[in-house]
Amino acid sequence: MWSYTDPADTVRLSTTVATNALLERRGAPHALLITKGFKDLLSIGNQARPKIFDLHIKKASTLYGDVVEVDERVTLVGYTSDPEHAAHAVKWTEDGQVAKAYEGIGAQNGLGGSTEGSIVQGLSGEAVHILKKLDQDVVRADLQKLYNQGYRSVAVVLAHSYVFKSPFKATHADQIALRTQTTSSKSGRSPKRSVSSISLSHLNYCL
Repeated sequence: MWSYTDPADTVRLSTTVATNALLERRGAPHALLITKGFKDLLSIGNQARPKIFDLHIKKASTLYGDVVEVDERVTLVGYTSDPEHAAHAVKWTEDGQVAKAYEGIGAQNGLGGSTEGSIVQGLSGEAVHILKKLDQDVVRADLQKLYNQGYRSVAVVLAHSYVFKSPFKATHADQIALRTQTTSSKSGRSPKRSVSSISLSHLNYCL
């Protein structure tokens, strides 16, 4: 067991570079790409009001400078609150095809995998229903507009991206010479993964 009298193996220096950059807004100008319909999500936040009785509330501005809505929509098939969720869930073949359609609530509305190509297997096995496919050409054009406006860093926040590998291509950003892009999918299921993605995009040039 290590004790304070033992010689040190390594020495690590901790700084507040990232914290200072966030507080002083000295990070990289960046834009937010988010699922269509959620443009104001991070601006609205969770409506927490720590100073609820203040008569004049000063709301902090967002870290990102512009927002682009990505017209893609997916949803998960089934409900984890279903007591027979496992029995009703979609079953897959070894090559990722639907072997047994969804049989729970909503199956009568076309959520059973009967529409070819609309139900796909998620990264961790869940069934994902593709409601609206992403248009690659539109995304590429939107990224080009951001580049023309001077942005070189983007944060990508897409619904259910932790389980659904969106067709959104990292190569789009590379082709347009955007230096960095941070995806919320790398932050797992955390409800704050979008905030983490935006913060990292803001700090990319500081760290």
